Amino acid sequence: LLLAQAALIATKRVLVGIADGPLLTNKILMELISPIEDRVSKVTSILMDLKPDIKFDVVPITDVYGPTAWDDQLTCLVVSPETAKGGDKINEERRKKVNVIR
Repeated sequence: LLLAQAALIATKRVLVGIADGPLLTNKILMELISPIEDRVSKVTSILMDLKPDIKFDVVPITDVYGPTAWDDQLTCLVVSPETAKGGDKINEERRKKVNVIR
């Protein structure tokens, strides 16, 4: 649902961070999580099916911020109740950067 929401909102680009490395350490049933390459490919495919006319950047992230902390082209974060705390941390970090969140 988050991917669909992001694709519907976006007009130019969607950036998706996919948890990897240290972000997976404490996951339940971690051994069942597909390799990062497979997850990136699947997410890219879903986004292309939803809205093929915009740019997609699907990247592995190893911390809660990923490129959202420094990418000043981002104008919206799409979060779920489960990821809202991370979204708050991201916005806090972005506010520290000049001209990232006004």
